[in-house]
Amino acid sequence: MVVFGGLSDVPSRQGLAALELFEIELMEDPQHGLNEEEKISSSSLRQRLLGTLLQPPRDSPTLPPHPYIIGLTGGSGSGKTSIAHRLEQMGAFLIDADALGHAAYLPGSPAHGRVVAAFGAEILNKDGTINRKVLGAKVFGDQERLKSLTDIVWPEIARMVRERIAEAGAEGKAVVVLDAAVLLEAGWQEMVHEVWAAIIPEEEAVKRIVRRDGLSEEAARSRLRSQMSDSQRVRQAQVVLCTLWEPEVTRRQVDAAYGDSGPEPALFMDGARKGSVVSRANSIGSTSASSVPNTDDEDSDYPQEHYKESYKDQRRRAHTQAEQKRRNAIKKGYDDLQAIVPTCQQQDFSISSQKLSKAIILQKTIDYIQFLHKEKKKQEEEVSTLRKDVMALKIMKVNYEQIVKAHQDNPSEGKDQVSDQVKFNVFQGIMDSLFESFNASISVTSFQELSACVFSWIEEHCKPHTLRDIVMGVLHQVKSQLY
Repeated sequence: MVVFGGLSDVPSRQGLAALELFEIELMEDPQHGLNEEEKISSSSLRQRLLGTLLQPPRDSPTLPPHPYIIGLTGGSGSGKTSIAHRLEQMGAFLIDADALGHAAYLPGSPAHGRVVAAFGAEILNKDGTINRKVLGAKVFGDQERLKSLTDIVWPEIARMVRERIAEAGAEGKAVVVLDAAVLLEAGWQEMVHEVWAAIIPEEEAVKRIVRRDGLSEEAARSRLRSQMSDSQRVRQAQVVLCTLWEPEVTRRQVDAAYGDSGPEPALFMDGARKGSVVSRANSIGSTSASSVPNTDDEDSDYPQEHYKESYKDQRRRAHTQAEQKRRNAIKKGYDDLQAIVPTCQQQDFSISSQKLSKAIILQKTIDYIQFLHKEKKKQEEEVSTLRKDVMALKIMKVNYEQIVKAHQDNPSEGKDQVSDQVKFNVFQGIMDSLFESFNASISVTSFQELSACVFSWIEEHCKPHTLRDIVMGVLHQVKSQLY
């Protein structure tokens, strides 16, 4: 109920006519739903537009007829990821542009070398990967450097997205969802039939970012203001979704937009908003498909008549089959690599349901092959060392066997051998002679003088003929003492 009027004695004091009061009963909205006001209101009508088609899908000759591609975007804290997971549960083929963005920075990727060349080797980790925190610090607040980076990375991500779309088509997927926060900033709306925007009031987004990322409110607001605004996204979107309310409300929005059981037609403002993305996906190419009689379907509306295939059609069909075989072989190759290479088992992926991209599989395979080469080289070196040890042991064994055999053949041999005392006297005489020459030639008052003189002493007094003379002299002395 709304009451118009005021205090009845105020007009009389001012010489005016008495104020009349009127009561107007508000009209109840019989179609109001959960989280909607019971009265007829514009806010309820706006809420019912969530999950409906607000403008016609893009119709471009550059877009493939199949699969039907949805570009899902939204700001930080908008709940875009939860919407993406719901669409994947409903059967859509999900492409995570953020995961592809990480793959674009990997060593060996086309963008890796260009980014390093543009921003310097200081952005690299020890293993050759790009440190994205260091790189982010270089472009933060510098729009020119940021554009230089995005001009390198975004086209590479777009290339990988097209590859994934082609894979989805080869697998027979009807709908593909491209989950990309920078969908509109990067101009990737040209690759999709519809843009779906996830929006959320700024205050709620700030709360979510603070709770999720541990940032201050000021930092969260700064992050949001550096991104495209929700109003800019809505202007370019075919479908708008909002995750402000309970998860069940968001689920119904997504189901209405994606499934065949959408909202009542009376809620739409024009015929363009009727239907669902599934029906729109199925309608693509229906005109061209209906122009060819279906001779295989018994329930076809066309009369059963012989359809003669032209030579051009035969070539087209053969080419299509060959292309399909090629794609199947490539897919099988990547699947085999993913099964063989241990690092492709998605152990380090936070989203287990996300398929690994071709770039990631190739990079992990290259890394694994390099690891195997290193392990092989290491094993070969160990085998070589073991062989040398075995050979040395064999030689020692032969020598010991010869010594034992000689002793067994002549047990009395060795009685007249030189005693250990005589051997010690010879060794002591050699060392004394070397020490005398060392002490006479080298000053040991400081390490600098010692290091300067020691090498010259070694060259002079440790020559083979000098050592031979010393040994001969000591032997003569010992002989004279014994005999």
